[in-house]
Amino acid sequence: MLIINFVVYGSQTGQSEAIAKIIYERAVNISLTPQLYILNDFENKFNKNNNILMVIVCSSTGDGDPPNNAAEFVRFIGQSTLPNNFLCNVSFALLGLGDSNYSTFQGTPRKIEKCMVHLGAKRLFASGVADDQFLFFNNDSISCNFFLGDEKVSSDVNLRVPIPAIPYLSSFIIDEIFVSLNEFYELEFENKIKTKKFFSLHGLELTNVGALKSKHEIQIQFGNDDNLSDIQYEPGDAFYFIIRNRDAEVNYILHRLLNLLSVANRKCQIVVDTSTKKSNAVLPKYIPEISSYRYIFTYCLDIRRAPSRPLLRVLANYATDEKERRRLLELCSAQGVNEFTSFVRQANLSLIDILAVFTSCRPPICRLIELLPRLVPRPYSAACTQSHQDKRIRFVYSIMTFPKGTGRCYKRCGLATDYLMSLNVGDYVEIMLKEPTNFRFPPRSLNLIDALHIPLIMVGPGTGVVPFIAFLQYIRNEMLSYVDDEILSDLFVCESRPTDNTNGRFSPSYVQSVLKSNGQRVYFNLPY
Repeated sequence: MLIINFVVYGSQTGQSEAIAKIIYERAVNISLTPQLYILNDFENKFNKNNNILMVIVCSSTGDGDPPNNAAEFVRFIGQSTLPNNFLCNVSFALLGLGDSNYSTFQGTPRKIEKCMVHLGAKRLFASGVADDQFLFFNNDSISCNFFLGDEKVSSDVNLRVPIPAIPYLSSFIIDEIFVSLNEFYELEFENKIKTKKFFSLHGLELTNVGALKSKHEIQIQFGNDDNLSDIQYEPGDAFYFIIRNRDAEVNYILHRLLNLLSVANRKCQIVVDTSTKKSNAVLPKYIPEISSYRYIFTYCLDIRRAPSRPLLRVLANYATDEKERRRLLELCSAQGVNEFTSFVRQANLSLIDILAVFTSCRPPICRLIELLPRLVPRPYSAACTQSHQDKRIRFVYSIMTFPKGTGRCYKRCGLATDYLMSLNVGDYVEIMLKEPTNFRFPPRSLNLIDALHIPLIMVGPGTGVVPFIAFLQYIRNEMLSYVDDEILSDLFVCESRPTDNTNGRFSPSYVQSVLKSNGQRVYFNLPY
């Protein structure tokens, strides 16, 4: 019987087509003489009297729908009138493309696989899953540098390592898709502070293109149904943004943990293991009992913070490569404290960096849930007063960039700034207001008139001046009268990287330079 080789694809944006053509070219190079078609042409090319070997590359579009050039094929193999042995002479390998941001991730590829198996086709091996939200990097050089430690530590045969933390959690997969995120916001925060939902209104870069540390502004707005009396803030107040981990990073971790991407969106139950030897074991308050692995690693756990020594100690137990296990033990040992500080903490490594270097380490997912810290909200001071902005709140933030290298496997920005930059106009943002204890103006014991007679020196580096903008807005009218009366006369700006636009004027680099040159005036304005 003749064997026919097909490479077929369903592609909406061209990605599946490009991959299919690469497979086709490689097959030609090894003399397999395949035929390349779109999936919609399969019905016309199919002959059930031939043995057929198929490689299928297909994506999903819209709400899990097939691409236009694959829709007829999906309808064809989904017909209930076809006999169960209709494709019994077909063997196939399937690569599905998709974006795990969507609940219908791999919808069409899974349907194709299910229908073909139902019609008697044989899978050559487990279907492949390609995700747009996946992180790839080359870590060969980084791996080499990571293992070049202190010779004294690496040769020590009596490492003093901590006892690994006792496991105490278990998880169970429930055969149901987890779709709701509401449970997260019902979890308790410190002092039972409640969150409120705003929506992003405006984003703007404040610094010139090419600035070493760019500054951005974001404005958010209350919803129309919000009662303004429920959202009261004063100059100096900070709002805490409920942030999330990047999808690509979450996907990488779930893929590394025994390839859990296939069940990442299914409901799971996290419970205390009945056989644990840990005393008084309880489920952490920030971990919902019912959610999904993707949900927990996206909203509940901080996967960016530098791994702790207790976490490295546990990871060492799950490294099958002896060299990797030894290095993890060195980093968490008493002798290796300096190396841990240098290689891990000061380098701002993340869990992903560790897993990328120690490739044989595959810990159970519950061990990470036990040991990773909580993903806590990030505070940003309001750069406005409520009376000035009404329903809008303005924030300014710096973009922190961490280049690839020094143990980091890929370039990234700070987690919170990454999240803020990803917001589009109209996106909902979850925020909570947490009142500071001391950072207030004016003192609450004084009324505004008395407070205006208090000498005020405000020092803030970079975006540290943000709350002072709110202070100045608060006393704006009084300040303008001071300028008119020539009472207020000086504004000092310190530039660590001065430009040529100072027109020959003194341009100090540091705050202490201004304080020193104006020492007498500062002294007489300081309260006793």
